[in-house]
Amino acid sequence: MTLQTLLQEAQSLHQAGRLAEAEGLYRRVLAQVPPNSQLQHLLALVQFQQQRHGEALASVAAALAINPEASESLALKGAMLAATGRSDEALILFGRALALKPDLLDALYNRALLLTQMNRPAEAVTDFDRLLALAPAQVEAWVNRGVALQQWAKLADAIASYDRAIDLVPGHMHAWLNRGTALLALGRFADALASFDKALALAQRQAGAWIGRGRAQMGLLRFEEALESYDTALEIVPGDAAALEQRAALLETIKLLGDIPPGADALDVWQERGAVFQITQRF
Repeated sequence: MTLQTLLQEAQSLHQAGRLAEAEGLYRRVLAQVPPNSQLQHLLALVQFQQQRHGEALASVAAALAINPEASESLALKGAMLAATGRSDEALILFGRALALKPDLLDALYNRALLLTQMNRPAEAVTDFDRLLALAPAQVEAWVNRGVALQQWAKLADAIASYDRAIDLVPGHMHAWLNRGTALLALGRFADALASFDKALALAQRQAGAWIGRGRAQMGLLRFEEALESYDTALEIVPGDAAALEQRAALLETIKLLGDIPPGADALDVWQERGAVFQITQRF
């Protein structure tokens, strides 16, 4: 088998997710050729995908020692540093990679994710917008752009971003789930409930969707249904803190409404006596 054939087989295995086998072939090729930045990059990538961060960092360092201006390797090292909590160093490397190659999608995407994690949503949205101008069908970028916009309290824009993702992939469960949370924050309980139901049709054991569904039902004063939703979430994830908190808030609300005077409106009484649901809402 020629070196070219070995490399092609390694890349095929890599693309198929057979990471350990791909790594073995990359090593065989590396042992037979002069120092090669691209091969070291591929080795680093397959190690990173196996969560072997220390080895991956050593391999990408070897790639950059051969070619310090390899933008893909700079971006990969940035992703590794981000994954190990070295956020500021990661941002520097993403910046270096993008200075060399402004249209490097992986660098834009991973920097945007990191900026969101660092609670810097405006900068994150800028990177997502740059990426989506280059790759408008990148569905995960639309979903995570929505997350950043939601963090930035731009809820209508977040919903629009989730809608773009759903247009591309109607069965994207997380887009429906996140859309539901944004609608909840706007007090659009019926629309939120519909989104959570869509998420649950795609992933019935998604506890977060059951919790969101309970919150929407609570906002619609459908308390018995909300209690069932929280109980289902707790069957899936026993002891889930959010489900327990919301369930307790619901029971307190029911208690507050338990002695409604004849002819009084339940919603008026609820608002007068303290809307526990709104106080405990979390997004």
